Amino acid sequence: MASFTVSPALTTSVEIMKGALSAVLGFPLGRSTVGVKFSEGNKVRLTVSTKPRGQAPTPEEMTKVMEVVAGKVAEDAPVYVVMVQRPQAEDLYGDCMYDKFEVPESVTELRLVYLESFSLHCSPHPVLPSCAGVGNVQLLKHKFRATKMELELQFVVEPTGEAV
Repeated sequence: MASFTVSPALTTSVEIMKGALSAVLGFPLGRSTVGVKFSEGNKVRLTVSTKPRGQAPTPEEMTKVMEVVAGKVAEDAPVYVVMVQRPQAEDLYGDCMYDKFEVPESVTELRLVYLESFSLHCSPHPVLPSCAGVGNVQLLKHKFRATKMELELQFVVEPTGEAV
């Protein structure tokens, strides 16, 4: 089986998608990411907790999410990456930068990915220096799991030539 390398365009698309979901659906970014899976063909499956909202998004809301994603890409917003000592990061940001799963205690320095006034996330994965390289993001499908209050999205990324 061929190995699959996750590109910076894919990881940047996740940061943009999470920011758009939070902005449109109104759930906090911190501890909302349940899982991310990357696969061949630049496909991404992202699962987020929608607590405290707890309801499925309307078709209009999902359209708005994708408009926000496209707008952030078109804006070519810069993506900032900073290394911060863990205690300092937690003092400044609490747990809003973390996913639902824990970062091991042995990690003493955090790599924070920041899109100004949009998203903040602790991530070890490489990202693009700005959003335009993500290119086109197409939502393939989404489903809401009411019992878990989770939204799963599947989307494909068509990065621009220089971001591939």
